Amino acid sequence: MSIHREELLSKAVKGPVKVTGHQFYSMLSGHDWFAGFSDDYSVTKDAEEHMRQLEAIAEGSEDFKKLLDGFKAHHFSGESFCRPAVSKPELPEEGLFVEVNAAITDGSRVLMKRFAEEVGGDVWQDTVNIEPPFLLKKIDNKAQPLGVFGSYRDVWHAACFSVKHGQGGHGDVVIENIRVFSSFEQFALE
Repeated sequence: MSIHREELLSKAVKGPVKVTGHQFYSMLSGHDWFAGFSDDYSVTKDAEEHMRQLEAIAEGSEDFKKLLDGFKAHHFSGESFCRPAVSKPELPEEGLFVEVNAAITDGSRVLMKRFAEEVGGDVWQDTVNIEPPFLLKKIDNKAQPLGVFGSYRDVWHAACFSVKHGQGGHGDVVIENIRVFSSFEQFALE
């Protein structure tokens, strides 16, 4: 996870997020269990952060704790670890879930500011870095560009203004990074 994304998640709107047993199982299956053996510290750091997230989710359910412990036992058993092999846990039954308080995300977007329904929409982030320029788009059936801004401060103020009902008049908006080319040749080289 990039430093920029970590910062976004730390400042994001938090709320109850439902994690199903199947989603948690998928998260456990996708975890890099052996990142601690990597020569690349960033790989280890990312895996440690992911493990903290998994442990935080598991705290909310005894069944989820058992799944997490089962995956740990499975991955750190067998001949390489001089222990009898432990089978991978079974996929949990449908209907198992836990609610956790976490940053609200939608795919790659992160919810940064939520307005009451009677006031307006939400401000989302889909940036990969803090380098300008930024594109502000209305989120609806078709992504409608609202403007390009040369600083984060300007795009943030425009995003907040645009979702205030009666003033900006837009629903949800998203802030994205864009690349501006000075010539067609430069564009063609990309």
